[in-house]
Amino acid sequence: MAPAVAQQEISAQDRKWLMMAHQGNMAEAVVGTMAQKKGKAKAVRSIGAVLVTDHSRLDRRVQATARRLGVSLPSEPSAKQKALAARLNAMSGKAFDRAWLDALIKEHRTDLAAARKEVRAGKAAEAQHLATVSTPVFRRHLNLLLRARHADPPRHVPAGNGGWAMAAPNERPVALGYGLLAAGMLVTVGGALLWRRPAPWRG
Repeated sequence: MAPAVAQQEISAQDRKWLMMAHQGNMAEAVVGTMAQKKGKAKAVRSIGAVLVTDHSRLDRRVQATARRLGVSLPSEPSAKQKALAARLNAMSGKAFDRAWLDALIKEHRTDLAAARKEVRAGKAAEAQHLATVSTPVFRRHLNLLLRARHADPPRHVPAGNGGWAMAAPNERPVALGYGLLAAGMLVTVGGALLWRRPAPWRG
């Protein structure tokens, strides 16, 4: 007699989520290992290690669930995921760190959305349960990634100010301040000269 779990109703949504979860786990373990080796910032290397550990653990559960439910899984990440890994591997230094963080933030938002959809729309209870327990792991990873990204924001000159750096986001351009200061000094000096000028002799 087949195990009771094999009698669960398996929907296209369940199959799709298990396949996506497996590919996502493989891909994020790969780029996590990459971050441990290439990351310039300590936070990037540390998060990379967390991703390898957590996604490897999650993937063992995904594979076990797929076997019990009779779902065949892909043998490697998607073409898009492999292209991303290749692009990141060609980078180094801070450029790598920023691109890696941006990419993993996007991936984990996708992971969260996919897990929520499985919980809401899946049919197989075991797959839905796995999506439920995966959600807080994805959320914790996303929070780590966001904190690391906010600690090292991109440097750029805001557009529309003629290339002058801004003193602060809500302040006037530094150039305008210097211009007003110079104008004030000219007015002060001019007034002093007029005051010191002798009055014309009147007969």
